[in-house]
Amino acid sequence: MSNNLSNNTMNKELFTRVKLAALWTSLMFLYIYADYFMLYDGNTLKNMMNGIMGPLGPANDKIMIGVSILMIVPSMMICLSVLLPRQINKWLNILFGCAYAFIAGASNMGGAPFYVLFGVVEIVVSLLIVFIAFNWRKEIAK
Repeated sequence: MSNNLSNNTMNKELFTRVKLAALWTSLMFLYIYADYFMLYDGNTLKNMMNGIMGPLGPANDKIMIGVSILMIVPSMMICLSVLLPRQINKWLNILFGCAYAFIAGASNMGGAPFYVLFGVVEIVVSLLIVFIAFNWRKEIAK
């Protein structure tokens, strides 16, 4: 009986980690596809050819490092959600989930209708990450 309870506890822990990793993966796909679809806007390609990165302006080293970090964090959260210890994992998911919900709200609203749709879904997914992480309780095996 004790072994079954212990396995149950491990399964809940693993399931939470997998849910978080899956949500971060979904979020990355949303980012990629929203930006890919934006390429069909003629102005986007023209600006890219001229080295302009949308509202951020010229694509200099500082801008490129900044946007790289913006994409590295959620990319890494996919594996970190599985690999990190529970407590730090929980708080990183809450912190970055909130941050990326805010970023999606600030950067996607007011654009093309499809881009706003992506933004709304990105906010929902980010807040779902926060919700799951916030409610992640340490399971005690008896």
